Amino acid sequence: MPGVHFSATAIFWLAMIHNLFTVILLLSIVIHLVAFLIKDNRPLVASMFTGQIDKGYVIHRHSKWYHSLTSGSGRNSTPSSVDVGEEEA
Repeated sequence: MPGVHFSATAIFWLAMIHNLFTVILLLSIVIHLVAFLIKDNRPLVASMFTGQIDKGYVIHRHSKWYHSLTSGSGRNSTPSSVDVGEEEA
């Protein structure tokens, strides 16, 4: 930017902060990818592309949420963007 000058110390600390957050971002991505190595999380890989979660998975891992969806209470209802599929594994 024309007319804007930072001291060498400011540039150093800005670069260090940038590098720190880059490492945090990369570690977060790696940890999320490693989570799919856990067998219970594997059904979620397909749901990232289809937007649907297998009904059996929801019942097994999130039974309270499933029962709130099917009871019709509306208190803990799902957002409109979540689609719980009717398929069973």
